[in-house]
Order: sequence, then C-alpha cells, then structure tokens
Amino acid sequence: MDDVKLFYCYSKRLKGFIESNGISYLSKGLHAKSKRPFYLYIVTEELDKVLKRWDEYKEQFEKI
Repeated sequence: MDDVKLFYCYSKRLKGFIESNGISYLSKGLHAKSKRPFYLYIVTEELDKVLKRWDEYKEQFEKI
C-alpha cells in the first residue's frame, strides 16, 4: 500500500468528468484550511487516461 498514489480533486467539473468515465472516488472530505470539498482517487492507468482527456477538453467544459 506504500506505493499507492492518490489524486486529490478540488474541481466539481473534473469530478463529474471522472465519474462520467466510470471511476468512483475513494473518499471525500474538506481541506483543513480552505474548507473546500475534495474527492480522493487512487491513481490508475485508467484515471491517467481520463485526466489526459480532461486536459484536452477542459476548455469546453469551463465555458459552460
């Protein structure tokens, strides 16, 4: 378990994009200082692919 990488997501739009690609978060919480919600994902090859797609398409989503 020591070599497991985690991805903290603070964007509701990105969370929605990740979930629309069939990946569920491991846990959710609030950042201690900012009190902003975050969603925690285990980094996998599948998540990496989704994040790369997000980088390609995020401009379209940010205009919504």
